[in-house]
Amino acid sequence: MKTRKREFPKFRYRECDAFAEYLQERSMKGWHFKEWKFGLVFEKGEPEDIVYDVEVLPKGSEMSLRPEMETEEYAEYCKAAGWKMIDAQRRFCIFRKEKLNAVPIVTEEERFDNVYHAEWKSWLNLSGATLFLQFCIVWNSGF
Repeated sequence: MKTRKREFPKFRYRECDAFAEYLQERSMKGWHFKEWKFGLVFEKGEPEDIVYDVEVLPKGSEMSLRPEMETEEYAEYCKAAGWKMIDAQRRFCIFRKEKLNAVPIVTEEERFDNVYHAEWKSWLNLSGATLFLQFCIVWNSGF
């Protein structure tokens, strides 16, 4: 019987609540999120109702595969509030609730602002790359 598995779901920044629910559903089936390494890595265990929170850090990088120093500092702040950081990638940061009385990590307004900025930066990166490629194609065609 497998004790580890990988899954490759695709979530956008504005779907961080759905992402957290997805992780919680997996835990209720006995698959607990452990890390982000070429997909989401889950380990088999006893079914538990683990509460996850997925936050978007707008200052992160789209190319980031490991938590950055700023993310680690943010994790210390969250630990004091009752949340343990499991892993982070791109601008996503996944937390597991450690204390029953854990306070929310961010307010709804902060979350909206973080998601808005992360989505905007992501769109700008994609648009910039597309425009650059179009310019190269036109330039090479002898325009």
